Amino acid sequence: MATRNDHEKHDLDFARSLFQYIREQGADIILCLHNAHRYTSSFLKGIRDIADKVGGIEIREKDKHPDNLADLIASDVMVSNLSSFITYEYVLGAPTVHICPTTPGKRSIAMAVHRHGHLKARVAHYGESLWMTSPEDNGGITAFDIFQTEEAIMKGLKDPSCCTTSSHDWLTKHVDGIDGHTCERFANALREFAARPVKVVPIQRRYQIERKLRNIARHILMRT
Repeated sequence: MATRNDHEKHDLDFARSLFQYIREQGADIILCLHNAHRYTSSFLKGIRDIADKVGGIEIREKDKHPDNLADLIASDVMVSNLSSFITYEYVLGAPTVHICPTTPGKRSIAMAVHRHGHLKARVAHYGESLWMTSPEDNGGITAFDIFQTEEAIMKGLKDPSCCTTSSHDWLTKHVDGIDGHTCERFANALREFAARPVKVVPIQRRYQIERKLRNIARHILMRT
């Protein structure tokens, strides 16, 4: 059975090969990670060592550099392992590459299970409902290994419009109201809400509500 160290080594090997390939194409890399505390110190050191050796890589940890529009606009191609943040790139119609776990028909991943105060891991097979939608249901290019990922990145660099149609179709299927007027509708809703008359709750009634909520909270604490 593969251990966490095995998975970590595989991820670092994948990253090293992919970063080297991207740099060989003359492109720079913005590597956006989750909060640093979600990774082992050995993994972060490995990623930073690779970045220093390969060069042309800017690492951004989410707790220090939150996801932002500037990263999207600056990117020619976005590569992600099924992060929902990639859907923002769909609106721009830019190329996106979705890295899916292993190969079709042979997928199994390590899934965290929390039971009785202990965190354990078990193998979760692809037939289980691990995602809200199928990994292949996306608006870009799907890749299952390093070779497909490299091919997809090259396609995106050569043809910036290669995902325009698929991303538009995905948004039409899954997201309502992407028509360029979302901010306008949001502002109008706020104005409508602000214009509503304020209903003043009598002070005695507020005390009754607060007392009821405290009793409910106390009951929940006693049960736990």
